[in-house]
Amino acid sequence: RTYSELIYNNGHIDEAQRDLMQDQLDISLAHIDNNDLFAAFEAFDKVLYVYRLFTEGIPNMYMSFTGMNNIFNSIQDGPANQTLSNLFLAQKKVAKAIHVGDLLQNNQLNVIKNLRPVIVESVSPWLAEIIDAGYKVLFVAGNVDVISTSPGISMMINRS
Repeated sequence: RTYSELIYNNGHIDEAQRDLMQDQLDISLAHIDNNDLFAAFEAFDKVLYVYRLFTEGIPNMYMSFTGMNNIFNSIQDGPANQTLSNLFLAQKKVAKAIHVGDLLQNNQLNVIKNLRPVIVESVSPWLAEIIDAGYKVLFVAGNVDVISTSPGISMMINRS
């Protein structure tokens, strides 16, 4: 319930909208439980993601209900400005450190299109495995991040 509750508790939606969002998220979770990850992504996309926006011009529930366009920052009005991160990622030393070589940052639509089932897949099993192997893990979530909520990360860690 972290997505709909966070957006509701931040005062961006009312109870009826929260419940509509949660109903759609429950559909997504049911598809995940049935290992139908494409259907899970489609249900999740209706609530929070941007694939339908890019491909069909249809905003998700978050955008429709709040009038906000940035799914990564619930207090910034307008699309995410990634100018600084793009400049940072374009540095040769950064590209070398993250093992991308000379590849340019890709179009977001291509990434989403090819990763649709992976976006909704839980990383909990992998997380448990690397923690059990003795690796230290750092998760970073901003207080205003709608996609990577602090309560959501806590739930994942507690399930691992």
